[in-house]
Amino acid sequence: MLGQDSPQTNLPELQDTTLIEILFEVGPLMPNGESISFQEISAWSNLTGVILSAWESITLRALSIAYAVQLRKSVSLNEPAPFFNDDRPIEVQRQSVSDKFKSMAKRSKR
Repeated sequence: MLGQDSPQTNLPELQDTTLIEILFEVGPLMPNGESISFQEISAWSNLTGVILSAWESITLRALSIAYAVQLRKSVSLNEPAPFFNDDRPIEVQRQSVSDKFKSMAKRSKR
């Protein structure tokens, strides 16, 4: 269960996950790490018989591009998780994590 201060509590609620499910069925990336193309989306649609609207195809491609961009950024150990919005300096964030671990260690000794 997520706590109130968990960064994941800031995630938006998805009303319909169909496009996300399709994204991960199609890709979400090409084998070379690039975003999926409209040709890939069209091929998936033709093979599965699922007819996508233009908006759905454009959105799938945009989601794939966003996924590829974030994956490249996430190679850096200093890159925050995409759902984490903390504008504090990295030193302050690290101290906060350190303090939380120290607190957990103290509680586990009891």
